[in-house]
Amino acid sequence: MEKKTPLSDESLMWKYVNGDYEAFESLYQRHSKKVFGYIFLKVQNLEESSEIFQTVFRKLHASLDKYKEGLLFLPWLFTIAKHAIIDNKRKEKRILTYQFSTETIENYADSSSLSDDQTLSNIDGYDKLKTNEKEVLELKYNEEYNFKEIAEILGYSADNARKISSRAINKLKQFRKKRMTNE
Repeated sequence: MEKKTPLSDESLMWKYVNGDYEAFESLYQRHSKKVFGYIFLKVQNLEESSEIFQTVFRKLHASLDKYKEGLLFLPWLFTIAKHAIIDNKRKEKRILTYQFSTETIENYADSSSLSDDQTLSNIDGYDKLKTNEKEVLELKYNEEYNFKEIAEILGYSADNARKISSRAINKLKQFRKKRMTNE
């Protein structure tokens, strides 16, 4: 009996682009768990991961005309997933409570002046920071991302994310210093 060689992802995707919905089912069966696992690894929240996962496949369907023959399918799919995660992070408006320690925000303030449940938004001068500075600080200190991950999420270089963070921290220190001299 002759064993049938399965079609490559690229062949299946090209068939799907040309209207073969069973080809999509095969791709979905092959890669849905990998895509969901990647999303969950980045987001660490089941509900959010499920929403982003659905968005990824919605975007895949909407982008059929952008798929070019010969393009590697899996990296293309994971690029869609990465951008969906980034879009989700940008949409989030919530500010998470962060348990401050003495090294938080590089010793911005001594631990006696901060409560255990203080959020970044409660720090003197935080409201005067630029939006990109707030985003970087929130991702760094609330979400605990490293600068490379922050760069991917916000579309900056890691060095740029580090500089934005440093500038923001210096501004906060200046606000704190100014407030202390006025008291």
